Amino acid sequence: MMALMLLAAASAGCVRVEGDRILAREMARAWPAFSRVAPDIPLGYAPAPGARRIFSLAELARLAARHGVAPPPEAPVCFERPMTALRRERVLEAMRAALELPEARIDIVELSRYPVPEGELVFARSGLRAPGRGAPPGTPVLWRGSVLYGGGRRFAVWARVVVTAPLRRVRAAQALPAGRVIEAGQLRVVEEEGFPISGREAAGIEDVAGLRPRRTIPSGAAIPLALLERPPQVERGDRVRVKVLGPVRLEFMARAESDGAQGQIVTVRNPKSRRTFQARVAGRGEVEVKAGGTS
Repeated sequence: MMALMLLAAASAGCVRVEGDRILAREMARAWPAFSRVAPDIPLGYAPAPGARRIFSLAELARLAARHGVAPPPEAPVCFERPMTALRRERVLEAMRAALELPEARIDIVELSRYPVPEGELVFARSGLRAPGRGAPPGTPVLWRGSVLYGGGRRFAVWARVVVTAPLRRVRAAQALPAGRVIEAGQLRVVEEEGFPISGREAAGIEDVAGLRPRRTIPSGAAIPLALLERPPQVERGDRVRVKVLGPVRLEFMARAESDGAQGQIVTVRNPKSRRTFQARVAGRGEVEVKAGGTS
């Protein structure tokens, strides 16, 4: 019998609740006698989105006794959060606000279909997954978002999208061998459509020229920034100028026994004594050592 009564209450419709608690003023919509109670008194937790909170007859009777109101209604009272369908227009608006790229094109391929609570729809840039390396243009990617509701709670939503925008990219005009410094003449700049916010590929020749790739980059390929490194200013086998820092200025030539960039420590061999010592790279072909550090 109780199950039938609950089902009847649900089918009759539920009272909409907005916050995290069911308040007296919301109970009064189904139970007018409760309008005598202070409107902001909490009566229980609100249901999760998509769920319902049903006050049984026994619970209503206890509320009547506690708050001194007329006997409860003859059927349970149901509460639920207002839910709505996720509309493409609303999703696009939130995505465009997050990208802040008026020239970007966003095509929604698939969208989460379940209803969502009423609230602010957010698709942050951090929730947009970049295409995998080597993925062809137009590959859909996942963009996770959320609806903010009930005082800061989040309800997860998602979409599969194709995001493109006009881009300026640097591509290899010829194969770029691993470990060899890249020259400007080995590069070309192209204007093309692509994923706009990965930040993983060079956009200007100045971002690439003078660096060297950790592995060979084939002709025509874009230049991944993560693949580039600054060449050492001192390389093993180089003749380097050693500056001894101390009361008396002293300089001499030596041989580098290891690689190092600006500020790094390298091993240097004294050509006369054949003994090695540690020195700090000061520039191209130059190292410094404090007095007493040489052999």
